[in-house]
Amino acid sequence: MLTILPEGPALLLKNRFERTLIISDLHLGFEKTLWNRGINIPSQTMMIYRRMSELIRQHDTKRIIFLGDIKHGTSKILKHEWIEVPNFFEKLLNDLDEIIIIPGNHDGGLKSLLPSDVILCSSKGMSLRDNNKKIYLMHGHAWSSPEAFGANIMIMGHHHFTVELKESSGFFLREPVWLIAKYNKLNVIRAYLEYRNISGGDNPVKVFENTFKINPGTPKLIVMPTFNKFLSGIPLNTDKEKNYLGPFLRAGGVDIMNSEIFLLDGTYIKLSKESIIERKNK
Repeated sequence: MLTILPEGPALLLKNRFERTLIISDLHLGFEKTLWNRGINIPSQTMMIYRRMSELIRQHDTKRIIFLGDIKHGTSKILKHEWIEVPNFFEKLLNDLDEIIIIPGNHDGGLKSLLPSDVILCSSKGMSLRDNNKKIYLMHGHAWSSPEAFGANIMIMGHHHFTVELKESSGFFLREPVWLIAKYNKLNVIRAYLEYRNISGGDNPVKVFENTFKINPGTPKLIVMPTFNKFLSGIPLNTDKEKNYLGPFLRAGGVDIMNSEIFLLDGTYIKLSKESIIERKNK
């Protein structure tokens, strides 16, 4: 059973044998970027660890899977990351039996920072089973393996989706959200075949089936909020779809307007084209 944990934000996958926490986008060391811009806040790495440790204790889990962007530096390892990232995982290993990481676009050189007991997967993602359902996990910045298209549920991070809310005082706030949707199979399969330099012809879905021996479905897509409370992100109710990150959304694969969107406390958010136009015209 897959459950959203609003206090995380995290997902809990549990069956008869084990419980697994799924968490995305830590961006450890992000506050150093703020410091370089004149905003001085202390390191949040241990605070993130304490929040995570409480989740581990509360939900009695011994495994975590991270969906990428562990660190905030991209292609390089920044000076402070040589200390903060290894220390973070050394402490976390005391609480867990298994840590798995699917690297994201900010995780260049991450392997050099990890204790040997931490498992680093391919950036294309990995699959899990939830009873008779297949779940595919990825960061979301790159195409997955073909195997993902046969899943019942796809889970990704990367996008840091928010909604922009107006307070009575007139200030606008950005609140992180969960996005749950189904993608347009034809659009996504066509874009994936183009990425693989395969002609889809008049029937891209059939070409995909014949090429990869996988019957693509229309899985539920869950886009996770960032675990780091200091990060903002793309507001769904102000930006156009062409500005979204990641190949699934760039392919026109997700109908944002008809998706389920929830604040971290479970509040349901209904988007409308009218509200987006009104906000943009102000």
